[in-house]
Amino acid sequence: MVEDRRHEILREINEFVQEVGQSRLGPLSLSSVFSVLASPPPTDIDLSPLIDYLSRYPHGRTWKETSDTIIAYINSFGLSQICSSVAVRRFLHLCVDPEYRDAHGNDLWWSTPDEDEMRIRREAEILSASTSYLSFHSSSLTLQQFSTAVPLLLPSRITVHCRIPANLPMNLLHPPITPRHLPNRAQPDHLPCPSPLIHLLRSATPTE
Repeated sequence: MVEDRRHEILREINEFVQEVGQSRLGPLSLSSVFSVLASPPPTDIDLSPLIDYLSRYPHGRTWKETSDTIIAYINSFGLSQICSSVAVRRFLHLCVDPEYRDAHGNDLWWSTPDEDEMRIRREAEILSASTSYLSFHSSSLTLQQFSTAVPLLLPSRITVHCRIPANLPMNLLHPPITPRHLPNRAQPDHLPCPSPLIHLLRSATPTE
């Protein structure tokens, strides 16, 4: 049943997270459900609300699947069509910060193999550069298209041999963010679910 209605359910959950306080949702259960429903990624749903939530309340246990799913979605949907560039930038910042902590104060990458961490970081750095490129040129680029034009924009530890457009600004990457712990949050009561579909999201809220 879910297999045939993945994107329908995903759309409902995407709308639901806009209607409730984000701190009242469970990051582990929501990120797990998101990774299943958004694979393959939809091409007709703006997932800004879910990206916003998942970047505010990341969970280390599901971070590899979450980040892979969001990156695949961004590349499929197109950066220029996503309403909330703030949510996308926040997510990409998490991907390039090796010291970030999850919703429980644990290392965000604790369950991600090193090779996957480096791959995700590299893909996020390319997309981070392309978000700035989009704001400068108002064009639509995918990860594959932009990866042929940004070698000097990436950190020195990554080597890419390709051509750079003559008019490409050289200050595209965001400055590194300071690692920080997410603020403590009191454990709230669960919200009653307005739809049987939303029971998938219910889990214990973050605790330190």
